Amino acid sequence: MNPKNREQLLALLAVTAVLLMVGDKFILQPLTAGWAARNKRIADLEQQVAEGKGKLGRERATRDRWNAMRATALTNNVSGAESQALRAFERWGRDANVTVSGLKPAWKRASDREEHQTLECRADATGSLTSLARFLYQVEKDPLAMRVDMVDLTTRDTEGRNLTLSLQVSGLVLTPKKNETTGKQPCSQAHISTRLRPGVGGGRNGRLFQQVVRRQRAQTVDAVCGGRGLCRPAGAGCC
Repeated sequence: MNPKNREQLLALLAVTAVLLMVGDKFILQPLTAGWAARNKRIADLEQQVAEGKGKLGRERATRDRWNAMRATALTNNVSGAESQALRAFERWGRDANVTVSGLKPAWKRASDREEHQTLECRADATGSLTSLARFLYQVEKDPLAMRVDMVDLTTRDTEGRNLTLSLQVSGLVLTPKKNETTGKQPCSQAHISTRLRPGVGGGRNGRLFQQVVRRQRAQTVDAVCGGRGLCRPAGAGCC
């Protein structure tokens, strides 16, 4: 082969190799990475769609279960929740034939962002091993939203026939956030009123004046109550 042709061939091969390397680094690899990321994104979206369809299909069952859980929660009234817990301990002790004493309820406040709080109850149950086991079974199977947190078993005699069970349970109390408009009432003429001038009440001028009055009242409601037609209670600084 002619040396000149050989040099041209080598130069062509070198340029081709450089072009292939550049194309692989700046074109092929980015495209491959983009395709892989796009395929992963599509797979994630398809999975999310499938999960969403599954949730929609389980909507009725989920809502029924949530409503049942809400129904078994303690009332959000402080004295009412403590009364529920007291009656529950009395019922468990009566059914298991044990003596319940030293019941001490204590509230555990959650943060402002949480929509629940817990009522912690400590109590001592005295009885035989069989009756205490039945007592724990009654606590666990009760539909009331109360969870066993701590159990401590001690004996009062050397033979172990008279046992004392120290128990701590937590009751769930739902505290849903109040609506933004809670504590407000609709604006009415008792809050915003415009008096009619004497002698104006009928005829065309009277109707025109009443229209002006209604428009002014609506503008006043929008300015004072943010356009929602809602006012705070008296003395709260609105209307």
